[in-house]
Amino acid sequence: MKITKILIVFFLLSTSQIAQSQNHPFYSLEKADKNVEFDLKKYQGFFFEGLRLKTLGDLEGALQQFMACLSMNGKDAASMYEVAYIYMLTNQSDQALFFIESACQIDKENTWYQQLLASALVENQKYNKALQTYEKLIELDPLNQDWFFEIARVYLLSDQARNAIKTYNRLEKIVGLNEPLIQQKKLILLDIGDKKGAINEIKKLLELDSTNLQALNDLAQTYSLLNNT
Repeated sequence: MKITKILIVFFLLSTSQIAQSQNHPFYSLEKADKNVEFDLKKYQGFFFEGLRLKTLGDLEGALQQFMACLSMNGKDAASMYEVAYIYMLTNQSDQALFFIESACQIDKENTWYQQLLASALVENQKYNKALQTYEKLIELDPLNQDWFFEIARVYLLSDQARNAIKTYNRLEKIVGLNEPLIQQKKLILLDIGDKKGAINEIKKLLELDSTNLQALNDLAQTYSLLNNT
C-alpha cells in the first residue's frame, strides 16, 4: 500500500512505576530519597541551566542537568518531560517513552506531556495506545484540529485507511467543507481503489466552487478509471 506516500503531516507512572524507575538503566536516583532537605535553589539552577543548554543545542549537557534534577526529586514531571524530549530529538524513542509515560502519570492533564507521549508511542509503533492518547487530547482540547490529523495519520501508518477517512469525516463535521481535507480523503480513497468514494469527494469540491477546473479535471479522470465515458 502506498498510503505513507500521501500522508499530509499537519503537525505521560503510577506509584509502582515510579518505584521501578529508580532502578531503570537510563538514569539513577541514588540520592533521590536520601536528601532530608530539598535544596530548591540548587534544583532550579540545574533545571534552568538545562533549558539554557538545550536552547544552545548542547543536548548532552542539558540531559545531565535534567538528570541532576531527577536525582534530587524522582517525581519531577517537568524534568522527566525534558529528558524525554531530548531522547526524542536524539532518536532514542524507547528511552523517551519511559520518561514521558512517567511524567503523564504524575500530571495527567498536561497537554504538552500527552502530545509528546503520543509521538513517542507512534515512534515505538504502539499505535493503539497512541490513538488513545490523541483521543484524550481531543477531550482536553476539542477544537484543536491537529489531533484529528494525527489520529488519521496513525490510522494510515497502521494500514487502517477506512478509519482515517472516518476521522477526517469527524473533523469535517466541525470545520465544514474544506478543500485540503477533501483532497486528502480523495487521495486515500484512490489509493485503496475506492473510485466511487473519490468521485463523491471531488463533487464536494465542486459544491465549494463549480468552476474549479482542477476538480473538474480530476472528476473526468476518475470517471475514466471507471470506464464511464
